[in-house]
Amino acid sequence: MVRLARPAMGTRFEVVIAHAGGARGARDARAAGEEALGLIGEWHDRLSAFEAGSMVSRLNRDAGAGPVAVDQELFDLLLACERIRRASGGAFDAARGAITRGRCPGAAARATGGMGAPSGSIELDSAATTVRLLDGAEIDLGAIAKGGALDAALEALLEGGVTSALLHGGASTIVALGAPPGSEAWTVRLGEDEGAACVRLRNMCVSYSGVRPGGAGHVIDPRDGGAPRASEAGVCIGASALETDAWATALMVLGFRPAEMGPGLASAVLRDGAWSIEGPASGTIELDLKETHA
Repeated sequence: MVRLARPAMGTRFEVVIAHAGGARGARDARAAGEEALGLIGEWHDRLSAFEAGSMVSRLNRDAGAGPVAVDQELFDLLLACERIRRASGGAFDAARGAITRGRCPGAAARATGGMGAPSGSIELDSAATTVRLLDGAEIDLGAIAKGGALDAALEALLEGGVTSALLHGGASTIVALGAPPGSEAWTVRLGEDEGAACVRLRNMCVSYSGVRPGGAGHVIDPRDGGAPRASEAGVCIGASALETDAWATALMVLGFRPAEMGPGLASAVLRDGAWSIEGPASGTIELDLKETHA
């Protein structure tokens, strides 16, 4: 096994790669892992709202005054954000930045026409690939960028010939490629204490959003700026880490699986100490979320 890590997006990203063995196998695995982590660093530099030179900071600075042109990758990411915002009824909203930075606290967000408003606060022009922010909105991609970066990292591993690896960002979004030697799937543990659960994954992604021990949490309900009250944890499993990252947050905020959630995604919500599991399972994924661990 080759294990590499780097800090990005306010957390620790790690990749574990299984290889055939020998010096050449280890060297090739390390090169692929370094390429993957390098892409994660690029995502951080471009998309962090806390980096003054990032594209997101530029949008937050300039897009309130008028449309700002962006590259296709960021535009497609924002399109995905808007699609998930609509499907989740505003439980996920990339235009939540004013709330997270304390400039639009509590219910004042809705009063100013901002986060969670039915029409949204991000105006996207597909023909010109421009972005405009409405009603004083600011972008914060903290609930989706880790997943997008991990999807990009996975592509780098595949291009490097890797067939067995596990990637994660802060242990909250995890990507499983193939399976470790001698096993049919990667087994990962999600959460802590009574909210912990195990999932077995092969060629799938899982994201977990939950309350930390002692009741503390980092998730904000973008509809009113308060802490989620509906559930203790949300889990999403699917083929795209970008999708699972965003939906895990939305599930925790909502406390249930909305009808508009994609049919290719499995979901689990922890409420009152019990998991509610919905969605598809197949030979590549085995849900074991009902088994909790003290």
